[in-house]
Order: sequence, then structure tokens, then C-alpha cells
Amino acid sequence: MRSFTTTRLFIRPLSALDQTLYCDLYTSDKIMRYIGEPLSINDAKISFERCLKLMQMKKPYFLTWTVVNKNTEQSIGLLTLIISKPKITSPQSALSMVQPPEIGIVLSQKAQGKLIPEEAMGALMEYGFKQLNLPFINARFKCKNLATKRFVKKLGFLLYNDDSDTFCQFKRQSWQQTIITKIL
Repeated sequence: MRSFTTTRLFIRPLSALDQTLYCDLYTSDKIMRYIGEPLSINDAKISFERCLKLMQMKKPYFLTWTVVNKNTEQSIGLLTLIISKPKITSPQSALSMVQPPEIGIVLSQKAQGKLIPEEAMGALMEYGFKQLNLPFINARFKCKNLATKRFVKKLGFLLYNDDSDTFCQFKRQSWQQTIITKIL
């Protein structure tokens, strides 16, 4: 798991120093309104510690990065990439059991409305396709979250709706963008 940069952002692995940001984001009613119920401060701290432990596994499948504004050096959000662990019972079934990874983003209010989700998530998609060689990336969000719907459409995800959630998918062979300026 590596850090990378875009024109405006420095995206680095989550660290113990990010607990306040994590807790602020996941306990906020306004930020969590389309994601899920806000956590209590205690539950957010427990979730943060669990996230750090998952990232420290020998082969981590739950990866989280902190999004930092390069101009202000302020941490403004979190990106997550969950890579499914397939249960391989035979070599023939291995490919059919692999689940596409799922991507997510949570941004502070000061980062919203500035095209940061497109840049941050686009960079993580590029990292996933080019560095991790992922075949697909999925995303899920509430149908009511129109801002997320707009930016995932801009990125080129194919959208599928059910009653309460939107599921979208992007295939590696469709990726044409170059957003990452440097991998550290």
C-alpha cells in the first residue's frame, strides 16, 4: 500500500494520527446522512482501531487512505478499497469466486463541492487498476445521494438501481484516465 499524489491531493495510508478526522467524519449527522447511521464517538474509535488492524495484516484486504489537500496540508477525507478475499475450493472455481473490489469515499464538508471526489476516487481507481491489477471496482451508495451519483457517472461507472441503493461498476479495460501524478 503506497502513497500517491494528484494535482491537488496527497493520498497516503491511514495512520494513528488520523483518529480525530476519522471520528469527526463518522460521527457527523450531516456527512453520514446518505451513508448510514452516525457512530457514537466510542464506536468510531473502536472502528478506527479495527481499520488500522485490518490494514496491518500480512495481506490486507481492507485498505484506507487519508486524503490531504496539498495546498493547505489539511486532511479532508478518507478513501477505502475493500478487496474481497475469495474462497478457493479448486483452481477451476477460483475465477468465478472472486468478487470485484469495492471503493468508498467520505469527505469533510469543507472538501465538498470542489470536484475533490472525482479527483480522489479517480486516483484510487487508477491505483487499483494499474498498481494492484484489479479487474473491476464496485461502488454502492444510497439512491438519495445525488452528488455521489453525479460524480460516479462522471468517472464512467455503470449504474444499477434497486429500491434503496445504487450499485455501480467500472471495468479495468475501460480506464483511460491519468490522474496520479506520482506514486511514492
